Amino acid sequence: MTHFKASVLNNFRLGVSSKRFDDICRQIDWAIGLGASTIRINDSVGGLQPHLTHELCGELVQRYPTITFCLHAHNDNGLAVANTMAAIQSGFQMIEGSLAGFGNRSGIAPIEQVVKLCQNNNITLGAQAIDLAKLVECARQSERTFGAIPNLYRPVSGIFETDSNFGVLNIPDFLETNDEKRYFVNYAGLHPVTLKMALSRHAQSIDVKDLTDDVLWDVVRKLQNEIESSDETVTQDYNKMLGTIDEFYGRHVITTKSIADRVVSLLGKETAIA
Repeated sequence: MTHFKASVLNNFRLGVSSKRFDDICRQIDWAIGLGASTIRINDSVGGLQPHLTHELCGELVQRYPTITFCLHAHNDNGLAVANTMAAIQSGFQMIEGSLAGFGNRSGIAPIEQVVKLCQNNNITLGAQAIDLAKLVECARQSERTFGAIPNLYRPVSGIFETDSNFGVLNIPDFLETNDEKRYFVNYAGLHPVTLKMALSRHAQSIDVKDLTDDVLWDVVRKLQNEIESSDETVTQDYNKMLGTIDEFYGRHVITTKSIADRVVSLLGKETAIA
């Protein structure tokens, strides 16, 4: 049996009015009449909010109980994942997303984030188990494939996403989350207790019980001085990196202006383009 999927494009920036809902249903009825059994509701400009998504999707599932629905949620307002989960909770049977959220403008729901949330909530996706670790690696590879600057702190698949502040009081550790994590230390986090924790992890040949706070505070001050003296170098390196990024995208991103310039050149015209 052949299954057809139809997409309904929408602008939900002004909400979901009764007129908008009726128009969606009219298009769904038309698609069903042409043989479609799966309907994709597009949040085409990322205007939905979770409470609107719950209401919209719940009403559609109730009105069309035999249709398979999915939501194509754009991330213009940072709500693509939240709206996707709201659609699932409202009865939508299919999800859509992309690796690392790649898509038009701000992208769509990062599929690895949706998968993790579904696994955390015992929601089964598909007939086969999904290996989240492999999906995360695919998301990171997609950045390299598309020549994108890595989003280091992107939830779930960012390279530094598990990095946690190694301070005197680390809240996730205090709450006993037992999350997999790496640690970093910042200026404010330098403290005798922090130094002892670091030595216990990475220099176990040193007996931290023999180290007094006076000795460690002296080390803290020296480390702080090193950090302060490196601030200018860090700023210079950061600005240099930004310049390299700007140069990279300026050279390789194809814009309408660059296309127009090339068309004029290839046509052999000497027309000035503003």
